[in-house]
Amino acid sequence: MSPEEPAIPPQQSPMQTVSHGPSSTATGLLDAKGDATHTTPAPPANDASLTEPSDDPAVIPQAQLTTTELPSTMPVAEKDNQSDHATIPSQQQSTGTASRTNRSGQAHKESAEITSSNEELWGEALKYIEKSKEDRVIVSIIKRFAKEDAATAGPGTAKGSAMVIKQEMEQHIKGQQHDSATCRFVEKTVSVLNKFVSGVDVAVSFDPIHAAPPWAAIRLVLVAITAGNELRGQLLSGIAKVTSLVLQCDAYQRLYMIPGPNLRPPEDVLNTLKTSIVHAYAKSLLFLGFVIQRQESRLNWVDAPFKLGDVENYIKGLTESADQLCRIADNCEKHCNNRNRTTVEELHDLVEESHQAIRTLILEVHVLAKLRPAEGAALNELDRNDPKCYPDTRVDVLHQIYEWAEDPNNTCMFWLRGGAGTGKSAISRSVAEKLEQNRSLGASFFFKRGEGDCGTAARFFNTITRQLIRRLPGLAPLVKSAIEDYDSVGLKFREEHFERFILRPLRDIADDLQSPLTLVIVVDALDECEPGEDARKIVELLAQAKQSSSVRLKFFVASRPESRLLSQLKDQPHGLNLQKVPSETVQGDIRLFLEHRLPRIRNEYNEDVPPPLQLSSNWPGEENLQKLVKIASPLFIVADTACRFLQDRDHGSHPEKNLRKILEDETRSHEFNIDTMYSLVLNRLLDGRFHGPEKDVVSEYSGILGPLVLLARPLSIESLSSLLEKDIRDIHSKLQPLHSVLEIPPNLDAPVSLLHDSFRDFLVAPEKQWSNRFWVNEGETHEKLMTRCLELLSDLNPNICSLQKPGTARKDLTWKEINDKLKPEAQYACLYWVYHLKGSKRIVRDGDDIHRFLERNLLYWLEALSLIGRILESIGIIDDLQGMIDASKSPRFYAFIYDAKRFLLYNRSIINETPLQIYCSALLFSPEESVIRKQFENHIPSWICKKPRVRAKWNATLQTLEGHSGSVTSVVFSPDSKLVASGSSDKTARLWDASTGVQLQTLEGHSDYIVSVAFSPDSKLVASGSRDKAVKLWDTGTGAQLQTLEGHSGWVTSVAFSLDGMLLASGSSDRTVKLWDTGTGALLQSLEGYSGVVSLAFSPDGKLVASGSRDKTVRLWDAGTGAQLQTLEDDSMDVSIAFSPDGKLVASGDLGVRLWDAGTGAKLHTLHGHSGGVTSVAFSPDGKLVVSGSWDKLVKLWDTGTGAQLQTLKGHSGHIFSVAFSPNGKLVASGSTDETIRLWDAGMGVQGHSNRVYSVAFSPDSKLVASGSEDNTVRLWDTGTGAQLQTLEGHSDGINSVAFSPDGKLLASGSNDETIKLWNTGTGALLQTLEGYSGFVSSIAFSLDGMFLASGSGDGTIMLWDTGTGAQLRTLNGHSISPYINSVAFSPDGKLLASSSGKTIRLWDASIGVQLQTLEGHSDNVASIAFSPDGILLASGSWDKTIRLWDTSTGAQLRTFKRHSRSPPIYSVAFSPDGKLLASGSNNWAVGIWDTSTGAQLQTLKGHSGSIYSVAFSPDGRLLASGSDDTTAKLWDAGTGAQLHIPKGHSDYIHAVSFSPDGKLLASGSSDTTIILWDTSTGAQLQTLEGNSGYITSVVFSPDSKLLASGSEGDVVEIWDTGTGAQLQTLKGHYGTIMSVAFSPDGKLVASSSWDTTVKLWDTGTGAQLQTLKGHSGRVTSVAFSLDGMLLVSGSSDETIKLWNAVTGALLQTLEGHSDYIFSVAFSPDSKLVASGLRDNTVRLWDTDTGTQLQTLDLGVTIDTLSFPTSGKYIKTDRGVLDVSSLELLTDSSEQVRSLFVLDDRVIEEGETILWFPYDYRATCVANWNGMVALGHSSGGISLLEFKEGLKTITGLQQAVKTSRYLTIRTRYALD
Repeated sequence: MSPEEPAIPPQQSPMQTVSHGPSSTATGLLDAKGDATHTTPAPPANDASLTEPSDDPAVIPQAQLTTTELPSTMPVAEKDNQSDHATIPSQQQSTGTASRTNRSGQAHKESAEITSSNEELWGEALKYIEKSKEDRVIVSIIKRFAKEDAATAGPGTAKGSAMVIKQEMEQHIKGQQHDSATCRFVEKTVSVLNKFVSGVDVAVSFDPIHAAPPWAAIRLVLVAITAGNELRGQLLSGIAKVTSLVLQCDAYQRLYMIPGPNLRPPEDVLNTLKTSIVHAYAKSLLFLGFVIQRQESRLNWVDAPFKLGDVENYIKGLTESADQLCRIADNCEKHCNNRNRTTVEELHDLVEESHQAIRTLILEVHVLAKLRPAEGAALNELDRNDPKCYPDTRVDVLHQIYEWAEDPNNTCMFWLRGGAGTGKSAISRSVAEKLEQNRSLGASFFFKRGEGDCGTAARFFNTITRQLIRRLPGLAPLVKSAIEDYDSVGLKFREEHFERFILRPLRDIADDLQSPLTLVIVVDALDECEPGEDARKIVELLAQAKQSSSVRLKFFVASRPESRLLSQLKDQPHGLNLQKVPSETVQGDIRLFLEHRLPRIRNEYNEDVPPPLQLSSNWPGEENLQKLVKIASPLFIVADTACRFLQDRDHGSHPEKNLRKILEDETRSHEFNIDTMYSLVLNRLLDGRFHGPEKDVVSEYSGILGPLVLLARPLSIESLSSLLEKDIRDIHSKLQPLHSVLEIPPNLDAPVSLLHDSFRDFLVAPEKQWSNRFWVNEGETHEKLMTRCLELLSDLNPNICSLQKPGTARKDLTWKEINDKLKPEAQYACLYWVYHLKGSKRIVRDGDDIHRFLERNLLYWLEALSLIGRILESIGIIDDLQGMIDASKSPRFYAFIYDAKRFLLYNRSIINETPLQIYCSALLFSPEESVIRKQFENHIPSWICKKPRVRAKWNATLQTLEGHSGSVTSVVFSPDSKLVASGSSDKTARLWDASTGVQLQTLEGHSDYIVSVAFSPDSKLVASGSRDKAVKLWDTGTGAQLQTLEGHSGWVTSVAFSLDGMLLASGSSDRTVKLWDTGTGALLQSLEGYSGVVSLAFSPDGKLVASGSRDKTVRLWDAGTGAQLQTLEDDSMDVSIAFSPDGKLVASGDLGVRLWDAGTGAKLHTLHGHSGGVTSVAFSPDGKLVVSGSWDKLVKLWDTGTGAQLQTLKGHSGHIFSVAFSPNGKLVASGSTDETIRLWDAGMGVQGHSNRVYSVAFSPDSKLVASGSEDNTVRLWDTGTGAQLQTLEGHSDGINSVAFSPDGKLLASGSNDETIKLWNTGTGALLQTLEGYSGFVSSIAFSLDGMFLASGSGDGTIMLWDTGTGAQLRTLNGHSISPYINSVAFSPDGKLLASSSGKTIRLWDASIGVQLQTLEGHSDNVASIAFSPDGILLASGSWDKTIRLWDTSTGAQLRTFKRHSRSPPIYSVAFSPDGKLLASGSNNWAVGIWDTSTGAQLQTLKGHSGSIYSVAFSPDGRLLASGSDDTTAKLWDAGTGAQLHIPKGHSDYIHAVSFSPDGKLLASGSSDTTIILWDTSTGAQLQTLEGNSGYITSVVFSPDSKLLASGSEGDVVEIWDTGTGAQLQTLKGHYGTIMSVAFSPDGKLVASSSWDTTVKLWDTGTGAQLQTLKGHSGRVTSVAFSLDGMLLVSGSSDETIKLWNAVTGALLQTLEGHSDYIFSVAFSPDSKLVASGLRDNTVRLWDTDTGTQLQTLDLGVTIDTLSFPTSGKYIKTDRGVLDVSSLELLTDSSEQVRSLFVLDDRVIEEGETILWFPYDYRATCVANWNGMVALGHSSGGISLLEFKEGLKTITGLQQAVKTSRYLTIRTRYALD
């Protein structure tokens, strides 16, 4: 940016009158009255050169009137010495005032001699801009398009210019194949502009070529607008203002400047006009330059390349200029005696008219673009051949309907009902057309079953709303505000849309209507709406609609009289049943219909044949006409089909022959009906027109008709040809004889549809299988269609549209680009293959074609769904597919689909917006063990060369819901589990779809925080309580606010419904609980006696109310009488209350969770575990679990029976305010101050047994541990992470023993329920249940080959089982029945089986079941036995407190391990894999490890708090597992005895990350007060630096990487040795949190800054404090040394930067002018520049010599660290690298940022997103080093990523799987 100013006095500088970009507040040269004003910034008030403005608009103070010196040549052209323009003399400045008459007169005389042409003023404006401080890039763009305009002179008139724009835009649209909405937008845009320019041509008679604005720029902007930019409305408004503004200027010049001196206004008035015109031209040019600069820029930090505020500020400047021009023109007219008054007024009116048209169009652009309609559902989209009533038919019916419609006092609904074929649709269309003619039609929707959106209600309200907006344009702004709250509109039927989009806007528009208006909405074939439940809801909504007094809606509904609609419509007073219309009336109408159609058929035929062949003039004759009437009655569809049949002349037929055929069939048939007619049509296909057997003809037609009638939506002949793999000519020819039953358009790319739904019924009805030769097997046809759909989808490849960037947004693609790659039939296959699979009713299994297809093509299918904007629907499709899989029979497939759903839910929003991120972000951040990630891992782009460490398995978080802008204070599930409601400090409540996470609606009305929300038991109401002291009731279907309950005098803290929904209780800080009638809103009771109610709940039977209070009590009240029944006293305030489902327990939350007996008031349990206050509690539906949320950011699950903590759910980064169970118990919802709602898998969440663990076992690969417990469950754990992977439920009693099969694929469990169960370890599916015992199963063991399972039981028997079939092979008897079998074990070679019972051990021949030996010696029960790995030894542990070793070949006792006499009994023993060690578990809470050769005890492993019932070594001998009655299973290091899986890494929010200068180390600092050093090459954790006294705020390496300095909340600076982790120095002296630390370049000094407003310098070697630098008045947030170490710079919250002498501590300079908190500072290498990073997301550059701000870079993210490399050409930041090689902005703004740049939610490069971060991986802090990126997370995790160098382009995805390709993207770096 050039620092030069225009060479004119400051107070007269026109530079000061033009907006300097969006941030300028300059109002220009003129004030609001058209008078001159002080320029901006204004001079001091005592400036004597300024005078007060006069009230007379003709008197302009001299000091306030300026003009710029004109250039000597015309700069608009600048044709490099080839200009056609004459040289224009320089014009001297001229001014005049009333007090300086002489000078004024002279100026007037001089001015009269000069003609100010348009070219001069444009040139002056351009010159003015060049000398201003405007953005240099914008200035260069303005100069460029000025050249283009001069070079391409343009058309001869302004109208011609507009036509050029129109032609170019239309050509662009045609090439891009935009949707109809965009085409309509462009058509209207050009129409408005064209009308305006044409109007000016008429209003002012002159050649307007010279008045034309910069058309080159306007064309460029308008063409770009058609590409679908979201801000096109604002840009269009700006273009309209530029167009009108420039033409106003030209008109005023010709009216007031061109005429002779005697006809012109005074010179001072002309000077004012000229100044304003130059000002207007400059603002017009700046707006156009700004828009083009943003379009060309690749530096797009946000989704759209524009910021709305920027555009609005530019448009505001244009508006101000236009207003000034109008006022000045009025002033000119006064001096010209109003001779041009009429012309000026016409011009003003024209300008306002064009602007109003633009405003209306903009609203339509915004609203209609988001309200995607059901194409083909509205009246104006119906095919012209669709039936309607013929003249003079249905007269009585139509009269009755019209009479109802015209009477405003009639009911709001008319129901026309009748069976199939009775003519309902024809009546509906006729009614709609009549109402449209009368301007009474509000909207229409014609349902058509099976025709895509026309067959569902998903876009019903969208379609209706769009039509209402076109009828009442004033609705547009009202609807616009309503739809802004929705993530997606029209993906599902939403009841609330009726209220939000239609009823409420109609009520709000009332004031704008001059008289009441009645509008009718026509809804036809409502019975064809699927699913039927939606049709029923539509009727319910329409019938109950609350009407506006000004706009009354009426609803005409036509449908079959189906039972699902009867209950809703039967009581409608107005309606008509067509089947009850007198038969003579119906016959008369059918006769009229035939009398109209038959002559037309006759005449059309006669025109084509010679006279001898022509039909008679009275054909078909009265007798035949009567027969046809009789045949058709009472169904119009029969009459219509018969006429179409008569008309058909294919293959030699003619009307007379066809008539005979009908009459013959009528004679043969007992009853002629629609089926008879259809049979006639189809049977004619067999009438000798085809060679070959009849069977083949039927087969050929059935192969086309079957799929055609079973399609989910109609397809064109082209698409049918591709889908069915049939020749297009063949399909076309086959369909031609079927015009009587099908709508066959002439275009091959238009859909073929059924004329009537009854034709589908005729073909597929099961009862017609034997009577209809063309019968279609519905299941088989669906399967064929499904197969073809999969074949089409199998041709998909990754990167379907060949996108060049991995972050390309779907909204940036045109439909042409998508349709070229995804043909309509492929799009159909994407959406409906599962629909056809369901229709086929086939069973899907592991490894079948469906399974294999998804393993190959899942991601490509999802990418395709994303491209067509239907990814949200994939969740429902996956749900349907999952419901078809039997998990026990197809565990692999089930696991795949389950994982696919988790993958989709987790990545839904990213995939929906950016299709290719499915291969980048979605795969990269999915768990390592995710089935989908493992299947498609080779699709992760190779340019991501270091992948982040991610979790091993999916955790309990299913979805994170974002949308609130404040803390989420309350969450609750609807009783049907379909919805989640949330309340927030942002004053809104929101409703969400619990299955997809889509936000459905925003409930607005409260004026303060919402504290509590609750659903009514029927899910129809939501109550919200707020700090505004009110309770509101809302309709969940419509979002309408139903009631406001007022009466509390304090905050409403809690609301709850009674079980019957009749009562609502509200608790308040006013110390009362109030009971309300939900129907009337009446206050029923007020319960008093509190010091502040904070929570309350109804008991399940509605008889009790529990309340928690600030007085530390829980009180129980009788809901009927209001009497207080009990007071449960506690030592802390209970902020949350919940009843168990059976009403027997009450849970309360305060400092912990407490469980109370609701009957006695006794406290049963106090559940400790949270480290912060408990804010919310809730019971699971079965009452077995309690969930709690806390200030410690955690959600915990507890066992209500034992009080045991089962699981901790971690993920929120803020305090938890609310938790809730879904009614089905499957989900938990939580709301937090982090402004999100999380949905958790409640089953997956319970990690941990709730009772004694009796058995543990390792899988053969050591990756899994299984544990069996008395809580009836088996759990699988990951030995690498300690994470619980699965909970296996199915036993009805405790588990005594678990064992893995040798291949690890099976897990066996034996239980007290007398059964053994076999489970699939991969999926958790139950495979078999082995039954046969009469006592509990105490022990189980697999044979070495896995083919057999041995089990011991409490009935004293041992059984051998076949693991493949589950068959019982053998029963071994020999042990006494009492006591039971304690343990069984196979020898390693499988030849021996050992069993223990009582005091004895027996050895058996495993193959034949013969007992070989009895081992005796123990004096008490033998609890456990184990073979040594070589099978030579057997170890036994006994209640007699001994461990013994036995020789298995001889039975001899070899050794007894000596233990103390007071030692406890032994419960379990296990050999290590090498046989050298033996582990034992006992009831002394410890695990013993013994030397098997000496018997010496080597280690005692302590950590359990209960008896140890089971021990096991991992197969590699490295790990030892133990299970205890303390409900836990623990893992130990068998070598060291250390307990494993004590959490490593950070446990809380990461505040700071930093790379070492050599990039080898990464340091991270956390709220957990620790610093961790990481190896960047391996990701390994090297050191944990502990000892800090507070959370870590800053970490920085010394220049040689040997030291690390850290600052913390604890007021001290620490110095650490990075090699050893030793703490070297603790630097004390600050009195506030340390905000920043920095090393001097030689590493000898450390500077620190603090909240205490000081900077301190320290000696790193000694720790001595050297200097304290004082001067800031706010927190000092950042410090940095200069390269030579002589200077220090500091930034502060006081919005200043200070420069210090680092040696003396002297303050050298203060840089002022920041507008926000400073976060980071840095010196350039030569110390001449200082860079600062601000909280407002900008980086600013300052000249240290002058203190001048040189440059501002708006980056869209806060920069925490800054530094210059040695060259000084770039700034390194924590986010990326900025180019500052020139103080002038580069011509291409993308050059400012090179390499990678990291935002909180994504990585971008050169303005393009290359990788998005899912919510859990968004950055709290970032470090960036040569392509390596470190991210800190709120969870305490660290992610390291590295990207390959090189230019990023997508050349295709190539991988090992067929038809797949990889992303190859290269990154260009610009680091020194």
